Formats: sequence, structure tokens, C-alpha cells
Amino acid sequence: MGNLIKFIRKIFKKNYSAKQTPDIDEISGEFEPAYVETKLRRQYLQTMVDSLPISVQSKLVIMKNLQLEQLCVDKKFYDVVFEMEIDLNASSGEMYRKRRAIIEGTWQPPDTMPNYKVPDPLEPNAAAHFRETLAKFKSVPPQTKGIPDFWITVFRNTCIAEMVQEQDVPALRFLVDISIHYGKKKPSFMLKFHFAKNHFFKDSALTKTYFLKTGIDNRDPFSFEGPQITHCRGCEINWEPTMNLTTEVCEKKQRHRGDGDKRIIYETYLSDSFFNFFNPPLMKMHKDDDSEKHKILRADFKIAQYLRTRIIPKAVLYFTGDIVEANFVRDEDDTTDEDSDDEDENDYYEEYDFSDPTDESSVEPSM
Repeated sequence: MGNLIKFIRKIFKKNYSAKQTPDIDEISGEFEPAYVETKLRRQYLQTMVDSLPISVQSKLVIMKNLQLEQLCVDKKFYDVVFEMEIDLNASSGEMYRKRRAIIEGTWQPPDTMPNYKVPDPLEPNAAAHFRETLAKFKSVPPQTKGIPDFWITVFRNTCIAEMVQEQDVPALRFLVDISIHYGKKKPSFMLKFHFAKNHFFKDSALTKTYFLKTGIDNRDPFSFEGPQITHCRGCEINWEPTMNLTTEVCEKKQRHRGDGDKRIIYETYLSDSFFNFFNPPLMKMHKDDDSEKHKILRADFKIAQYLRTRIIPKAVLYFTGDIVEANFVRDEDDTTDEDSDDEDENDYYEEYDFSDPTDESSVEPSM
């Protein structure tokens, strides 16, 4: 199985690196379109269809018309599924309320027996090693209110781990809940991060709203695969003085050009931080755009869906290790190619008006 996975990865890497294709004059009728760059592949296949007899082309037109009719059926299916997700989120409100109360210590539930199969004990040597490694948890008082470091531990068992920097940890210890809220006016969902009172920022909650396209685009109907995130909107964080985790102030010595005296100036730089999640690029997603900013947005959208569909509903299982996903371990054969060429920022995206998609009142709270 391991060799098969490596083989599949190499195949997809080969497909992904299709930009290194031969020149057009090297493409013959026997050439495999899968290894041709996307736009050129589309032109190649369209030219192939144009080269077929009219009778065959007519059959393909009928098949595409049938496919378009099927897309309308698919849209109804996805609309129903999305409505069910909203209903499910509302029905889960009681579970989310109790979970938050347990985490932040406002409810002390009675002791109870598990209704599930308890995991088998660890191998003795491993168990002894882990207990020694985790000795600090023995210092947690027996009557501790709530569950310390709940969301930090959840994040460290998921892809979110890569987003959390060392300086973020003290602030994220104040995170007590993440809730999902769905839009009433337009298809959208909001992720709301609830924090206990802390010395990092004045806000009790930080939000990130994602807007969805649920219709079929008449200009490109066959690209429809269900509701898709088109853009998102973060929130402003009201940092306490000197506590902004997304910036770093550095001292820099500078010599005065006139008298030659040295002076110290302070420059502010953006730094990596989990809290950059709430300040996404303001742009609208475009299909087949491979610019760096769009790659960031695509990754952001995947994280949002991951939070909405897996981490938030099943957080306790990530904390306890009942869910451990293996795809966060880097394969030693994996390599990352980074483009160093800088492009004009205006080439990355089309500015989008975020003033009207929905207002805060149009987002229905889940609890």
C-alpha cells in the first residue's frame, strides 16, 4: 500500500508539473493530453473534436445537452444537502453549548461511564515513555475548572498546527469555543472564535465569513461541482498596546547622511501568526488562477471547510486521539518548488466590493 501511495503521488506530481511540456510542434496525435498544460490541453481537445465528422460532433452536442440537464438535477441535490447542513448545525446547538460550558468551566458535569469502547492499553514501554514526557500534566489540580489547553491540543493534532506560531500559544490558551453561523440572505457561513477575557486583544470573539456560489455559471456551466467558496471576509483585531502578534518591531541602526551620527530607528514588519487568518486578501476567486495570492486563498478555503465539517463538530475526538489523520506527516520524497519571480500585485487579482454581500445581521447564530 505504501508503494502504491508513493506511485500515485509521483503520478500527480508529474501531472502538476505539466507546465514543463514540450513545444506545440512536438505534440502529435498520440500525445497524452494529461501531460499538457491546462489551457493548451483544452485547446488540443477542442481541436480534436472539431476534426471529427459532423455526425460525431452532433452526438457530442446531444451528450453535452444531457449533461447540462443533469447539472440542474445535481444543483437541486446540493441545495438540499446545504439546507440539511444548516438544520443539522441548529440541531447540534445543545451539544455545542454543553461542550463550551465544560471547556471553559462554567458547568461541572457529573461523573459518568463511557457508552463507547475504551481504547486498548498501550504497549508498556511506550506508555512509560509518554507518561514521563507528559509529566507536566500531573501538575493540573484535580479540581481544575474546565479543560486546560483544549483547542491548542486539538489544533496540534490537525493541519491547523502549521498555522500556530510559538508566540500565538499564550493567546490561543484563551480560546474557549469555535461556532458556526449560517447566512440568512445569501449563502455563507461564519466561523466565530470565542475568547475568554485576555490581555492580548479587547475582542470577545474574532470572525471569518465565507461567501458561497450555489448557482450554475452560464459562462462555464460544466465547471459546476456544488456550492463553492468565492471570497471571504475577516475582522479587525483590537490589539492591546504592544501585544499585536501579527507584527514585529525591530531596531535598526542608521547613519545620518548630513552629520554622520548614528541613530536607532524602529521598523515594523509583518510576522507569521495564526491571527493572520482573520486578515485574508480582499479578492474574488478566479478559476485557473495560479498566482500566489490565489494559492493562499485556496488553502484558506480548504482550512475553512476542514474546520466547518470536521474539527468543530468532532473537536473532542481530536483532543483524545480518537481521530488521528496521517496526512500531516511529510514524505521524505516530497519537495516543494517555490517561484521566486515577483509579479505586479495588480496582476494577482481583481478587486472586489465587499460592502454588500451580507451584513452581520444576516448571519444566523448556531447557538
